Amino acid sequence: IDLGLKKENLIMCDSRGVIYKGRQIGMNKYKERFATEHSSRTLEEAISNADAFVGVSVKGALSPDMIRSMSKDPIIFALANPDPEILPDDALKVRPDAIIATGRSDYPNQVNNVLGFPFIFRGALDVQAKTINDQMKIAAVQAIAGLAKMDVPEDVMKVYDRSKPYKFGRDYLIPKPVDTRVLLHVAPAVAKAAMTSGVARKHIEIEDYITTIENILGPTKKIIREIRNVLREVSIRKGSKPKIVIPHGSDSRMIQAAAQVQSNNDVDLILLGNRKQILENSNALGITDMESGIEIRDPLFDKSLDTFSQKLYDTRKRKGVSRSVASGYMKRNNYFAAMMVKMGEADGMVSGLVEPYKESLRAPLQVIGTADKIPLAGIKILVFRSKLIFLADCTVNITPTSEQLCQLAVSTAQFAKYFTKEEIRVALLSYSNLGSNRNLETQFVRDAVAKLKSQDLDFHLDGEIQADIAVNKELQDSEFPFCDLQGEANVLIFPNLDAANIAYKLLVNLADVSSIGPILIGTKNAVNVVDRGTSTEAIIDTIYFTAAQSFRKHILKQ
Repeated sequence: IDLGLKKENLIMCDSRGVIYKGRQIGMNKYKERFATEHSSRTLEEAISNADAFVGVSVKGALSPDMIRSMSKDPIIFALANPDPEILPDDALKVRPDAIIATGRSDYPNQVNNVLGFPFIFRGALDVQAKTINDQMKIAAVQAIAGLAKMDVPEDVMKVYDRSKPYKFGRDYLIPKPVDTRVLLHVAPAVAKAAMTSGVARKHIEIEDYITTIENILGPTKKIIREIRNVLREVSIRKGSKPKIVIPHGSDSRMIQAAAQVQSNNDVDLILLGNRKQILENSNALGITDMESGIEIRDPLFDKSLDTFSQKLYDTRKRKGVSRSVASGYMKRNNYFAAMMVKMGEADGMVSGLVEPYKESLRAPLQVIGTADKIPLAGIKILVFRSKLIFLADCTVNITPTSEQLCQLAVSTAQFAKYFTKEEIRVALLSYSNLGSNRNLETQFVRDAVAKLKSQDLDFHLDGEIQADIAVNKELQDSEFPFCDLQGEANVLIFPNLDAANIAYKLLVNLADVSSIGPILIGTKNAVNVVDRGTSTEAIIDTIYFTAAQSFRKHILKQ
């Protein structure tokens, strides 16, 4: 009623039938509030031509005949536990137009109090509210309803049947109970309503509160939110948002990631590929508004194809690329995307997922090229509850030289400074500890450390050192009290690609840790390549990091 329902349009029933004015049996002051002048006396009579039914009664209270008598597109919330007033299957047999919710997880639209109660209390307690009033409840309702209209993240979908698209509609009216985003939307909405309605004893800044809540959901959320905040600030100064092109635009994970990023409205996206295929795949995923706000371009028929082909020919004609070869390359999505970045039609690109990392990297390296004084390398960020650890190089350099290790250590340390408030401690890893094994396999690491220590560094550094000593201060203090790390290392530089790649993939799959990347450094423009097994959430993170790198003068300052 507080939301706008007219009291005269509400017919309430109990086990004795309709609650009407003048009824004597089974009445009390609570029921009297909802007594109306309606002529119906039974549930069967009351439900005839009704638009909606909300039941918290008993199994079997509704029959198929009752459902058949309701108005067009009836809304049926059959919430009796453990069995509803009517099973959705039985209701849909007689009314296929029905919109149905139950309290069960084996049917669509599960109404579960974990979507509301915990976070109503959370919001109330965090502002020390004197009571939980109707304004706070309505704020929770509206937050939950708003979340249902947003794209569903992959970590929610993988709990359920992946073959079914989860997009706002008849079978998805309400978020899933496992959706951790409910906390992020409901608690701040409740807290704000408490302050607005005057029942809060403590006033807080909602944006700061949202950041605090995000920390509960995990440090990755905090990092991405900070990036998004900076992107918005820079976009206002520049007058435009970063524009990221995605070569493999028809891949389902790329489509889902693009839809979620686009809904946040802080990065512009371009999907490359066959328009019809992209839209068909989007519709199959339940994303029916792909064209609203997201640009789709097909390299095969694009007006820039000839110009891009000529540009590639001009820059690589002395490297074995003829006109026909350049034209053929430019019809490939990766090459077209890279040329878009080079020509300023996009600020960065996110590739990979459908082909090996090396293949995805070839086009941007040939078209965009590498930056000066920054080694090409892939940095993997491991996100623990209380710290970040940066691993390099995880994707590019098979056997780096001593000089490359020096450059890599400095570049990774500089990169890490923008994402952690901790002091930077760089460990150059080996199977040897500070001279315990002297041979060619460890000498090049020692040489790199010696050269680095001769420079004026603004971070702690030591090596060659074993991984356990690098990340365990107690071991450092007991076995190597002279170690210059002076604490647990948060930047780990590996002696070769074998060690780095194996280490990060084991950690990501076996440890309680989330990860971001690998993030590529060392290209002239922002380019990142995701692994073939990358999740939609990880792709979203990579898109935001790419956007940040594309504004590097303002953010990363590489």
